[in-house]
Amino acid sequence: MIISMTGFGKGSAASESYTVNVELSSVNNRFCEVYTRLPRFLLMYEGTIHNMVKNSALRGKVNLSFNFEENGKAMGSSKVDPEIVLNAIETLKEIQRIGNLQGGIQLSDVLKVPDLFSNGLPTPEKTAQIWELTQDALNKALTQLLEMRQNEGNAIKEDFAQRLQDLKNGLAEIELLAPNRSKIAHEKLKERITALIEIEKINHDRLEFEIALLSDKIDIQEEITRLKSHFDVFDAALQAKEPSGKKLNFLIQELNREVNTIGSKANDAEITRQTILMKESIEQIREQVQNII
Repeated sequence: MIISMTGFGKGSAASESYTVNVELSSVNNRFCEVYTRLPRFLLMYEGTIHNMVKNSALRGKVNLSFNFEENGKAMGSSKVDPEIVLNAIETLKEIQRIGNLQGGIQLSDVLKVPDLFSNGLPTPEKTAQIWELTQDALNKALTQLLEMRQNEGNAIKEDFAQRLQDLKNGLAEIELLAPNRSKIAHEKLKERITALIEIEKINHDRLEFEIALLSDKIDIQEEITRLKSHFDVFDAALQAKEPSGKKLNFLIQELNREVNTIGSKANDAEITRQTILMKESIEQIREQVQNII
């Protein structure tokens, strides 16, 4: 299964008094990292929120934002309690009367009164209600995120399939060229042997070395066989039900190794050209693999 790590989702849940809106976005990351800022009354649920996201997103850097409303107004900001203000003014007047103090009551005097502002924190009962709405909204946002990731993953899968076909085509061309190349290589080997025989005293060790060295250089069948095997595993990974990012990342390294080996053994202009084209396809796959889970 091919699932992108890039995506966006949002969700909303509401009751008669409260509305919770959640937005989240994810980008590439080796692990699953969750970043969010919660209001103080929900900090106790931060670990639960992180686990919910990690269990769904699996990998990627995920940023969350929350918006809480009570009766259509944003929650969490400090509010002036009118009753406390009026009581504070009456108390100051009483102090002024008792102490026979001169001058009027100033705003600065009122602002010094403790608990003049309420912090807007809901009661435990209301917090529990808001938490239920938060979970609902978060689940909706995660569902939308996963759908977007899957849609992008399907597009990446199609691209992978095309790149893989390009690799198969390139390998097929190399297979056609390999036999003819072997004949040419053998002719060169004969020329070397002839040159050595013309020497008065043949160095048999050098002759054995030359033959072994050239034979090793011209034989690319082992690399071709391994590449075909890797192609089969790649095909299976594209059709698998579980995320395939890590497996494909490993396969890319193996594909690149085998193609590089063929290129180093080639000593043939057309085979070298095909390996360059194959390495371009592998590099394009490698870039996309970094985007998937």
